[in-house]
Amino acid sequence: MKNAEIINMLNEVDKYLNRNLNRNFKVKNTDDIGVRIYIRTMNMIGNELRTKRVGASIRNRYMQTMNALLYATDRGRLDQNNRYFYWLVNMDKPQLLYKQLFYEVATGHMSNYQLSYLKENLPKDLPNREELLHNIQNIQKEYDEFLEQDNVKGRRTEKALTVIKNNPIMDIVKFFKKVFANRKEKRGLESSNNYNINGNNKVNNSNRHEEYCNQLKDNRNYSKHHQTENRTYPEQVIAVSDLHGNMEKWEAVKNYMQTNPNMKLLILGDALDRGDSGLQILLQIKELCDQGKAEYLPGNHDIFAYNYVKGNEILSRIPDNEKAQNQDIISIVGRATGNLLGNGGENTIKGLDEFNKIVNEEIRNRNIQNKITKKELIDWLGKQPIQKKTTISGTKYALAHAYFDDELYNQDPSFNLEKALKMKIKGDNTTLLNKFETVMWYRKEDDRTHYAPVKFPDGCVMVVGHTRQPEGVNVKNFSNNNKYEPMIYIDTGNSIYSAFDLTNGRVTDLENTQYDNSR
Repeated sequence: MKNAEIINMLNEVDKYLNRNLNRNFKVKNTDDIGVRIYIRTMNMIGNELRTKRVGASIRNRYMQTMNALLYATDRGRLDQNNRYFYWLVNMDKPQLLYKQLFYEVATGHMSNYQLSYLKENLPKDLPNREELLHNIQNIQKEYDEFLEQDNVKGRRTEKALTVIKNNPIMDIVKFFKKVFANRKEKRGLESSNNYNINGNNKVNNSNRHEEYCNQLKDNRNYSKHHQTENRTYPEQVIAVSDLHGNMEKWEAVKNYMQTNPNMKLLILGDALDRGDSGLQILLQIKELCDQGKAEYLPGNHDIFAYNYVKGNEILSRIPDNEKAQNQDIISIVGRATGNLLGNGGENTIKGLDEFNKIVNEEIRNRNIQNKITKKELIDWLGKQPIQKKTTISGTKYALAHAYFDDELYNQDPSFNLEKALKMKIKGDNTTLLNKFETVMWYRKEDDRTHYAPVKFPDGCVMVVGHTRQPEGVNVKNFSNNNKYEPMIYIDTGNSIYSAFDLTNGRVTDLENTQYDNSR
């Protein structure tokens, strides 16, 4: 898909919402075929943007438009930072020029007006005038660079005023001519409330601008005419595992989470390795965990990264002439390195070496908000428990990466990678370590992964990843607990985007039912 086509498709979604929303920002028929087409279109655009060099403004526009579309069709909750509907309302009727520009900057839309025209015609004493012009320039530059990737000929020429085709703001042209010619506007526009057209003095303009900016920062301050309806969402918990650096699968998970603000995510390890985006996904997962929206139970691939970083960290503090005396540490680092290189962890090693660059890119692309160091991320990973018990909708669940061992859990429910590494270095408690290895590696048919006997958690349904299920989430043993151990395997690999809903005991198709509002 060409970049120009992406921009045109985003414009079409803008026009569709502009035509079909009621005053509560809702589409009348949420199951209309057009709705489904536009949601599918936005999913296609999202997949395309992940493969391209995209500026933060265009990415912000996509995210705000997608969130607005999901909200308008009762498939998601409006993000508190979303400014899209402010922009859309302003496009419905003529407004003052600077107000329209603030909307566009807030939503990442390319300005309808050429920069030279704005520099000439924006009031010289407009608050934050230079900052506004600078932001507009950056946004327009990002759009130009994005379109240049298609080798598009005939870039926009410098005109006094350029308006996007079919844009409902055409009447503003006449308005500008009157405002800046110091004549009164006769058609009920906002000029009389903001400017003294016949005189040289503005009427309380700075206060009005400050009031508007405060409104723009707070999504709750819609007028009564445009206030969004309250809606009660049920508590919901879904489990996924083994993302393995697959950003497309992770985006499907995040999109599904948008359908319910009370949804919590349980991730059963192995976000890293194999794919291109393991560290990026892990950074985003950590922020969700910090916000209380997710929990992460590490897997065997997380052991590789944790031991690799912490082992090298320990070695760096040992003088060179004493390193040979620390063969245990050297062995741990060597094994972790070998496991990474032998199990698709080349990108993980590269990403750890370029960690600051990845963090800066994630912040720039607004995938994460907070700066974090490699040590902080790895220390957090090492402290996450490897097993969890929980009761949801009357069902007792026992969750882990490969297998849940009730004996290890009863001995230490918070056992984690940090404790395991310390035991390895000290060489003590071999029995506990063997149980740890079994929980992280267990496969029923592979005796090599049975490092120690394990005990099934009586009265629980076990939910694990690690063992790939080529046909999707495997719930065959779930209802046959008289004959089998009730186990659910949720590692679906990279070809099937499914999750398990612990709230209702059902498999969730993240690709096709993520926008289903029938629940």
